[in-house]
Amino acid sequence: MRNYNKEKIQNLRSLIEHSLTPLIDNDYIYLDLPYHNNIGDILIWKGTEEFLTKINHNCLYRCDFETYKKPKVDDKVVILLHGGGNIGDIWHVHSKFRKTIIESFPNNKIIILPQTVHYEHISNLQKDVAIYSKHKHITICARDNHSYSILTKNFNQNKILNLPDMAFCISEKFILSHYKEDNLGRNLFFKRKDREFKDYPYESSIPQNIKISEKEWPSMDHISLPHVTMRIIQIVSHFIGNFFFTPNLLNRIVNWYAYKVYMPFLCKIGIKFISSYSKVYSTRLHGAILSILTNRPIVIFDNSYGKNRNFCESWLQDFNNVDFVSFNKD
Repeated sequence: MRNYNKEKIQNLRSLIEHSLTPLIDNDYIYLDLPYHNNIGDILIWKGTEEFLTKINHNCLYRCDFETYKKPKVDDKVVILLHGGGNIGDIWHVHSKFRKTIIESFPNNKIIILPQTVHYEHISNLQKDVAIYSKHKHITICARDNHSYSILTKNFNQNKILNLPDMAFCISEKFILSHYKEDNLGRNLFFKRKDREFKDYPYESSIPQNIKISEKEWPSMDHISLPHVTMRIIQIVSHFIGNFFFTPNLLNRIVNWYAYKVYMPFLCKIGIKFISSYSKVYSTRLHGAILSILTNRPIVIFDNSYGKNRNFCESWLQDFNNVDFVSFNKD
């Protein structure tokens, strides 16, 4: 597989590495991991882990918000919070957890990895600013120019960076190890089905004379054994924690399984899924990013609040075989 955007991808990786490596100057913990079946979030996790292998410090603890138990760490330990698209008031669980961590570690350096920022209510923005501004050592990484503008304007007591998505740190070697060469001329309309979906007239931008499949991530359409196993150990761990108050061992099992088995498995099926098509039309940002990483031509449509558009305008304008279709009048 020859990727015509290889140099551009490497430039994005280098920007991440040069910006974040000096900040992670001690051992670290990595929190709010995605123990669910959205492969997009899993790709962010995989890219982050590959980036962290180049850091000369150790991960002391990693978990999601459900298995989290405050670890005993000194003030020199760096706290990494998972990137994605949940700074704001759409995905409340992650926002609440992030604020809990900020208040629990007042003296530690905290780095929020690249995030899209979106607030529907100014009152929620103001509440977050009040909490974040009290902490002296927070770095917030925006994931696009628009998010960076919001953060620099409102979170001006914190250090703000603007960086691309961490999924770009997934190595070409890992992509190739799960790449599917035979795509049989098929095309994919990758259409999200969650609260970020907006019913634009997508079909008007898809040629009528091509054969196209309309799908979501395979992990959302089909139940797999690793997913069933993950859910079972999560439920058992939660049950024991609620009724017997001894969840630590099972939490460690959940964290180990998610990191060693579940995350690599979902990355594998995501890569095989996207690379099995000749061309992708996507409403999901990571459908687009994975298409770029697997060298598939991609047409990107927006989500409900401009996330995809802002990301494309920030990072992808000079990429080959990458097009963004806007349905807005402006």
